[in-house]
Formats: sequence, C-alpha cells, structure tokens
Amino acid sequence: MILFTLMMGCQQEQKENLAPDVNKLPLIGLLVSPDEAIVPVGGKLQLQAVGLLPDHESVKLTDSVEWKVEYYSVASISQSLDSEGELSAVGEGSTRIYALYDDVRSPYVNVIVTAAELERLTVTPNKLEITEGDKVQLTATAHFSNGESGDITNQARWITDDGTIAMFDEAGELHAVGIGETTIHAQMENIASDTIEVEVDPFVPNGRPDLVISEVSGSISGGIVDLSVKLLNQGSKGATGFWLDIWTTRTEQPQINDVGEEYIWIEYLGPNHYRSLDFQIPIESNRANIWIMADTTDGIDESHENNNTFTIEITDASAPDASSMPDLIVTYFEYLIDQNNQIEYFIDVTNNGSANAEYFFVDLFHDRTAPPQLLEDGDQYVAVENLAGGATEWVDILYETACFGCNSWVMLDGYNFIEESDEDNNISGPLLVSE
Repeated sequence: MILFTLMMGCQQEQKENLAPDVNKLPLIGLLVSPDEAIVPVGGKLQLQAVGLLPDHESVKLTDSVEWKVEYYSVASISQSLDSEGELSAVGEGSTRIYALYDDVRSPYVNVIVTAAELERLTVTPNKLEITEGDKVQLTATAHFSNGESGDITNQARWITDDGTIAMFDEAGELHAVGIGETTIHAQMENIASDTIEVEVDPFVPNGRPDLVISEVSGSISGGIVDLSVKLLNQGSKGATGFWLDIWTTRTEQPQINDVGEEYIWIEYLGPNHYRSLDFQIPIESNRANIWIMADTTDGIDESHENNNTFTIEITDASAPDASSMPDLIVTYFEYLIDQNNQIEYFIDVTNNGSANAEYFFVDLFHDRTAPPQLLEDGDQYVAVENLAGGATEWVDILYETACFGCNSWVMLDGYNFIEESDEDNNISGPLLVSE
C-alpha cells in the first residue's frame, strides 16, 4: 500500500485558495496528514484534512470534516471552534482515525499512543542543498524504547542555527532566506536529532528546474505491480510542490491535469538531485502499460516541458507465454436464407495460437442489438471438443425462422473455459440479416 504524505506548505496556496463554496465542488478523495502518527500519552497532535478536487486541485477541510475515532480510550479529536482536528493522546494503545466530508471518507490513519521513553529523533532528508527563496518540507521521526517509531513532524520543535540563511515558516517547512551554510535540527521533550547540514545556493535569475523520469523498473507478481521510479531534476533551480501520477492500463500518453490511478505529492526536489520512489499497485492483468508523468498540473516553469512523461510495458514473468497459448477467433461468419425462410449460419472458428483448445462452446445469438456478454447462452450453441493450434473448425447452425433486418452475433468460449493469449477477440458481429 502506498501512503501519500500531504504536508502542504505555502507553495500550494495557489491551489488551495479556492472559491468559498467548496461544498458544491465534487471531491474525488480526502486525505489526512500525517498519514500515520505516534504520540506520547498526554501529548497533542494537529491533524490536517485536504480534499482533492478534479484536476488535482486541493482545498483545506480541517475545520469542515467530521473526525471519527475507533477507540476513544486511546485518543480523541476536537471538533470545537479554533481547535478542529487537534488530537489528544488519552491512553496507551493504538487506534485508527479517519475524516468524513459528506459521503467522502479518507483512508484510515493509524495512531499509536505510547508510554514508552523517547530515545532518539531522526530527520529526513538528512542533508539539503537548496536555492535561495525555495521551501522544502522536512520530516521528523521519533524512536521509542519499546521499538516503536512514527512521524512527529507536527509535534517537534524545529530549530535553525542561523535564521538569516534558513528559517522555519511552519512545522518542518524550511525556507531558504539567504546564501550560505547552516545547520538545523528537531527537538522533542529533551531529545534532539542529529544536526542537518543546509547549503543555500544563490538564486539564478534565469534558472529553471527540469524534471525528468530518468529510470523506471518493475515487475508483476500476484496481481501487484512493484514499480521503482527515479525522478531527476536536471535543471539549475529547485522544483517546489508538484504531483507525480502513474497509470497502469493507459494506452495513450496522459495530458495535463489528467489524474492517475496512483499519485504522490513531491514537496521539493533540488537542482541536480534525484528522488527514488517505490510503488505497489494492484492490477487485474498480467501485463501493465505504465505511464508516469511528473508535474501533472503543469505548475512548474521548466526549461524543458516535453520530457515529463515516461512509458514502459511490464509483463508477469510467471504468467503463461502468450506464444504457447490458444487464441480462438471467428474467421468467417455468413448466412443463407432458403425458400422456406430458414436461415443457415456458416461459422469458421480458427485457433490462431500454438496450443490446443480442448473444450469450448460456439454460441449463436440470432436476433440481438448489442454484443453478448460472458456467461450468456446463445439461442443455439455447438460444443467443440478439441481444436489444435493453427486449425479451423467449420460450424453450421440452422435456425428455422429468419429475421429480416436483424443483427446476429457469435461468441466463442463464453464460459471462459480456455485461457487464451487474447481474450478480447472472441465475439464476431453484428451480422445484418436481410432478404
């Protein structure tokens, strides 16, 4: 499962400052950040709810959603004015929470409330090279004596050694305000993280980012696509706040503002830096036509705008080789009406594959306006017990009454007895029957 981190800072304000009557806009999703959390007993955590609208637009809904908690003995969430979304850690244990807005609900957020001792903090990324004026979201993780760990970005204090070079606007959101080098760290209770080196480079007046999908690899197993993506910014300026989208069944190149089957928000990618991303995506087929697109909303002004997409086809290596499978297809479908208005259908069924098709039905639908569906029985049908690879079976079906001006169809293997290399070419028609 992929967790989507949406700790959105000022760089998103152009997308979040929408018209006031957001309740009239259709939501395609609702996300809560952080997407998992660990809180000491008695501690508090501010949650954020973000609604996703068509074309990747987003709107803050923290004060508008209804907050749901699985176990109130572990945590509670305030619905009161001026403290909406504030989680209070009540007792040790774990619970799931989610946000509800009209009929749209967020994925579960797992919350652990612990009485264990805080041992150390870590911050990612652990080194930064950014451009003057850029902002980047950092993440703090707490590690406790019982082995538990979790995101405490919104609970930690964020400290900079030199506020003239880098300062924090919000929890973990670092703002590069001057040229030079400094260090920052996070602190919670009496525990401080290791110091993180920050280098702020001069602003390049004509500098631009250039996002490119530089490497992609993947595999399919057990109905899951495991995908590894390397996203590179080969430009001279950092890219701040953009989406990366993934499609697994698309045949044509995606366009600006298309919404992927999977998507992730990238807070920041510095110049000449890359980020490795891993995804696990369910799929119903043993073949995936993967498209990946960076900066889907075209919000980043890049030096090159035509290199943001990448495509790759991935096949399940454990699936049967298509070249050694049957492939049934209707190669001839015609009729003849005799003087008694009886209609005789002539159907040639060919196995274009190399393996035998051992038992299947040929179903005739005599008078029908729409194509037949799987598991439907034809008006008449014939069983074929065996059809070798490359062979053709001639099937004749006599129907006692002709229908003039009607459409007829043939469907092969309508019960899916045969596993074929191509399951989409088993229907032939419509055949117009006329005098």
